[in-house]
Amino acid sequence: NLPITCAINPEAGREREFAIRNARKRKKVLVVGAGPAGMEAARVAHLRGHQVILMDKEKRMGGQLFYASKSPHKKEFEEVVRFLEHQLRKSKVEIRLGKEVTGTIIKRIKPDAVIMAAGAAPVLPFTQGIDKPHVHTAIEVLDERVSLKGKTAVIGGGLVGLETALYLVENGVAPIVMIEPTDKLGGNVGLRMGWYVRNKVTTHPDIEVRTETTVEEIKESSIVVQKKGAFEELLADNVVLAIGMKNNNELAEVLKAKGTVGELYVIGDCSIPRTMKEAFEEAAMVARRV
Repeated sequence: NLPITCAINPEAGREREFAIRNARKRKKVLVVGAGPAGMEAARVAHLRGHQVILMDKEKRMGGQLFYASKSPHKKEFEEVVRFLEHQLRKSKVEIRLGKEVTGTIIKRIKPDAVIMAAGAAPVLPFTQGIDKPHVHTAIEVLDERVSLKGKTAVIGGGLVGLETALYLVENGVAPIVMIEPTDKLGGNVGLRMGWYVRNKVTTHPDIEVRTETTVEEIKESSIVVQKKGAFEELLADNVVLAIGMKNNNELAEVLKAKGTVGELYVIGDCSIPRTMKEAFEEAAMVARRV
């Protein structure tokens, strides 16, 4: 007796509630961030008759969906990004990529409403050696900004860590040792996806999993780990950080404090890092309200 839902179509099962109606007043709407939340918000706001400007500091659209599509079992996510980008480019939405949005730029644009969808950034732990050159974030790996070889330690056994480990072994980087401080892999993953990725990781011959383990120090070619008071040094040519994400809401907080924008909305991971289902739903709701 669960309701019908769709991760990328919030209208599913709620067609009357999410019907797109023309805006009572045409506004200039600035959408900051071209990830799933920003792209959907821009698309719907335009359909309602608003003048929409979509900006992102990256030179491409997609945000976290771009990185998610790198996982071996999520290639179809590329189609979600392709669809949204096609809808936006054939519309009258003004798209500005490769330029970071600042308070000065917003003041120059003079929007009636700002939708902040700037996404999230990797959390960096306070671990000795975190600044060493062979330490990278999962985003840097999935974005192919770095090329890894040899034994690699993936710190964090959530969904991003699991999928990054699978991405690495699929691309010939092995062996992998995964370090997770809790007693369970993928604690933040849904039932179906959790079963799948946990099974893939735990049964892969090139991936070693260590739960209830923390990283105490990162050295030049090894890491010092601790489990229940016992310390051990593990060889590691590379270290990949996948311990979580934090919201990119600094600009939103500044705008709130100064009160320079008439209407300000914060959606998706920019509000709280979660899944794409929440990103699409919040974008759809806000774009119908603005």
